[in-house]
Amino acid sequence: MILLLKGLKLLNNSQIKFLEFNKKHKIKFANVHKKIPFNNSSLDAIYSSHMLEHLSINDARSFLSESQRVLSKGGILRLAVPDLQIIVKKYLLDKDADAFVGETLLATPPLKTFKDKLHLLVCGYRHHQWMYDGNSLKKRLFQAGFKEVFVQPPGKTFIKDYGKLNLQERVDNSVYIEAIK
Repeated sequence: MILLLKGLKLLNNSQIKFLEFNKKHKIKFANVHKKIPFNNSSLDAIYSSHMLEHLSINDARSFLSESQRVLSKGGILRLAVPDLQIIVKKYLLDKDADAFVGETLLATPPLKTFKDKLHLLVCGYRHHQWMYDGNSLKKRLFQAGFKEVFVQPPGKTFIKDYGKLNLQERVDNSVYIEAIK
């Protein structure tokens, strides 16, 4: 499939490298529009970086509930998302509405060409559908049934063996949240 998408030039170089990295490291994916394919209470940790904002609010709620379902007692869900508070603070300093709207990625690009439409069909909607700050995301996690929720500083985690996870991904514009079941 990657070869076909590369041949059609529907993937850029960073997307190709990302897919190859995932294949090499045996990273497993789940379709957030369906059940997460793991048994109840079977995982110690789930890591999601800059994905939640691409979901509708209902799909985000479903993903958080599913994450809570598959995590074991004491299991940790780590989320990194663009921090709306950072974007708003920047807007209040710069007073540049165009930059603000652009940085939120909430405005959808026009689908002018067949290639644009095919890219949307194959790769999905790449712009944000919802935005969060630490408090709004904490609220959603408590609603999903998590018992403890923390805004984490960049580089810090409760995950014991976090391996090569990038705990400071997109540090300039992210908020990091960990929820414990």
